[in-house]
Amino acid sequence: MSIPQFRVLEQLDTFTPLGIRFWDPVLDRAIVDGLQVTAWPMSSPNGTINATRSRSDVFTFRWLPGMRPVEHRYPDPDFFDASVPQRRPFIVTVTDLRSRYLPAAFRIDLPLPYGGVFLAEGSASIPDATPRGVYLFSAPARRTNELLTAVRGELVDQVTRAPVPWAHVIVGAPHGAVFHGLADEAGRFAVFMPFPSLEEGFGGSPGQFGHGTPIGERGWDITLAVDAQPSTLATLPGATLPDYRSVFGQLPGALWDAEPDPSVVSVPQLGLRLRFGEELIVRTANLAQLLVTPAP
Repeated sequence: MSIPQFRVLEQLDTFTPLGIRFWDPVLDRAIVDGLQVTAWPMSSPNGTINATRSRSDVFTFRWLPGMRPVEHRYPDPDFFDASVPQRRPFIVTVTDLRSRYLPAAFRIDLPLPYGGVFLAEGSASIPDATPRGVYLFSAPARRTNELLTAVRGELVDQVTRAPVPWAHVIVGAPHGAVFHGLADEAGRFAVFMPFPSLEEGFGGSPGQFGHGTPIGERGWDITLAVDAQPSTLATLPGATLPDYRSVFGQLPGALWDAEPDPSVVSVPQLGLRLRFGEELIVRTANLAQLLVTPAP
């Protein structure tokens, strides 16, 4: 019995114009579930397209308005030359349906001038020479586990006592480690970090016979600084969130460890003590919130 031969009459190659990987900087891994990612042309907020997650944990878009010619003209990875169509601005938003991460919005101009996933350079993130993706930051409601601790607080303006939204919070830990977080629209923040190593170690029996420090009394000296400049936060067409670029472009604010009076001055950062096995709630003395003087 002869096997019929089939002939390919037509072949259609398509190219996905946008792929984004979202990254958890605390756990240092891709965020693969629970995200709703959408995009639309900056000129037409009603033309919303939802992303789908690929098997390689990249959120990809197809049929973006105005990108159909691009999708059918990129079969060759060496295609990127003067024939690339004029780039068009799109707005991308991401929301965590499980409330672990704060939402984000940022602009991307398509088609990208390179192949592969969106690299997030200069856009929307903490300083990183080799970003692994678009970083998302912990929501205040996120819970710690046995490996993680958190520095939490609520930022309010020292003069108006209004919330300071979308501030960039920076925690300096031992051995030069730095951890980042964002305040939400109500000024609440949670900076997550792994527990630093205990320099005394666990050898022997701490506290026994008067030697060593009991585990419950050990901890680490850390610092906290805040970039806060609400007047510079920019909104994007069709989005209710500030542009990630403007969030990370804020200038440093001043912090108050006590309520202002003639004997108290603000400081650029706070020196704090994080105790082993505990979270740290940061506040101005005698208040439930942390007072901030935003950058002008």
